[in-house]
Amino acid sequence: MLSPAKEAFRKYMNEEDFNRLKEYDTLAAMWADCVSFYADKTAIADEGRTYTFAQLEEDTAHLRAHIRALAGTGARIGVLAANSYDFVKAFLAVATSGCTAVVLPPQLDAMTVFGCSMKFALKGLFYQPALAEKTDCPLHLGVTEA
Repeated sequence: MLSPAKEAFRKYMNEEDFNRLKEYDTLAAMWADCVSFYADKTAIADEGRTYTFAQLEEDTAHLRAHIRALAGTGARIGVLAANSYDFVKAFLAVATSGCTAVVLPPQLDAMTVFGCSMKFALKGLFYQPALAEKTDCPLHLGVTEA
């Protein structure tokens, strides 16, 4: 028996493609499967560089270990980054560590970043170095560069 979520896709797909759909219990399980299946394929191209799924996972694993050491699981962690390799790496690290990624648009000013950090009770914040001035808030948030 298929889950209702998967069954909802049937009417939009041919039977062969539908039968290839996989269901996962967690994002971490889905990501691990993607990495094993597509390891040598390009995952991201950013600023003239390309990164394979294996490279992305290696970089993500370092951040994931850092998150688990600092926050454990279940924490809300902010990600303040432009659409880039840094964003994908930080988002995947948070989401596959058992934490919740709270995406903060890079257009926010410092006080709004501060307000969002308080409102969502962030335990930490990953940010791109170019956005460091947006983390200058009256409260230290355990900020870590992505």
